[in-house]
Amino acid sequence: MIFNRKINYSYLMWALLLGGAALRLALYIANPAANAFDNHFEPVLLIISDGIIPAKDACWSCYHPPLLYWSSAMLGKLFVQFNMSAPTFFKVLQGLSCLFGIATLVFVWAILKRLPLNDFARAAGLGIICFLPRHIYMSAMYSNDAIAYMLVTICLYLLLVALDRGFSWRVLVLLSISMGLALLTKVTALVVLPTVGFVFFMAFVWGRVAPRRDTLIKGVAVMIFPLALLATEIGSNMKTYGEPFPINMTLSGSNVVKRRPGAGGVDFFDFRPLSAIKDPVIRPSNIDSFWTMLYGRMWFDMEPLLIYPRTEELYQKWHRSFAMYLESHIDDWTGQEDFPQGGLNVGRALIALGLLPLIIFLAGLCYAVWGRWSIRAGPGDRLDAIKLMAFPVLLLVNIAGVVKATLAHPYYATMKAAYLLNSVAAFAVIFALGAMWLGKGRTGRTVITVILAAVFALVTVHIIMTVTHLALYPHSYS
Repeated sequence: MIFNRKINYSYLMWALLLGGAALRLALYIANPAANAFDNHFEPVLLIISDGIIPAKDACWSCYHPPLLYWSSAMLGKLFVQFNMSAPTFFKVLQGLSCLFGIATLVFVWAILKRLPLNDFARAAGLGIICFLPRHIYMSAMYSNDAIAYMLVTICLYLLLVALDRGFSWRVLVLLSISMGLALLTKVTALVVLPTVGFVFFMAFVWGRVAPRRDTLIKGVAVMIFPLALLATEIGSNMKTYGEPFPINMTLSGSNVVKRRPGAGGVDFFDFRPLSAIKDPVIRPSNIDSFWTMLYGRMWFDMEPLLIYPRTEELYQKWHRSFAMYLESHIDDWTGQEDFPQGGLNVGRALIALGLLPLIIFLAGLCYAVWGRWSIRAGPGDRLDAIKLMAFPVLLLVNIAGVVKATLAHPYYATMKAAYLLNSVAAFAVIFALGAMWLGKGRTGRTVITVILAAVFALVTVHIIMTVTHLALYPHSYS
């Protein structure tokens, strides 16, 4: 793949989208339905059996907002009428996450087309998301993550459309509804509120989209529905559980909150990519590093769900040893040698190669904060600046949420790269800005092209190896 003026970028974007969709479909087909971080089928089954939304402490995943579970249960009732088997139903539900993941790619593409980017940058931004391993993983697991990513991305797309149309009431109604649906899916989707609020604030201050009075009225109006839903949820939670956003670890009294992420706790000012490259499966060398966990798990299955030892016995042995470490009964654990070394080596390569896109991303972040379309934008650039500034704000709020959760529960499970993918549109846009800035000349475009081609190829190899591994060495999942 060579990015230059002779490239038909329309065909290229379609190729990237179809390639990303194919990888997600392949992993979905191969991945057992029950293979996920948590059992999100349980709330669905409770709704089907009891006919009501369960209490937040009724099961491990019941604390989440109910939109996905309720809609899945309605689908499940149809399956019951047609005497469909439970495994078939579970696989269909898992397929929803795959569809949500692919739809997210489509809306990322739509977002990139509405921003002041060149074709090279748009292709780079879409490509890095289409071939981002963590997003591929989450598109193959039944959970409320994939739908949350999609709804937050739809909100950002509608926000851009609203800006282009001078805050059209029709678009703002759709935006308000989408924000409400996002909040009904996962608490991490709260990122849409400050992001949308910031955009309306800047539009009011600069007065570039609509008269200030209209901007103020419409900004308040678009927030009424999602804030009413949020206030109702918080009020009910405070009355019943004594906290605004109860979670499973506190509701169940689980000793998970007492488990250690590392001997010295979580280090928020540490980034050790070499430790993740050396140990691509979670180990004491990296489990306490906040940024190492987020970065490494974005590029590889470090908490192994998809890459595991070839026998059930070795798989259980590793998990027993891992659990003992978390409970502080041992200082280390063994078993990494039991994992397929080919898969681990590809993981090492992915984590190492991912440092190059990270540099491009950081360059894009600098350009977003200090460049032409920053908060210092001139009068002629301010509409584009309002659009582009939404994405660093989204990312910043998302990161702050993960930091807050980790401070409250300093445990490796809260340092999930999956929690950052509500900012998937921000990753695409900021990476595209970096590619546009660094790729002004032929040499820069060539270097970025080579980096992306290597990433796309290695990720494809990784997913093919993972799909083959899942097919050849099936495990039982509870």
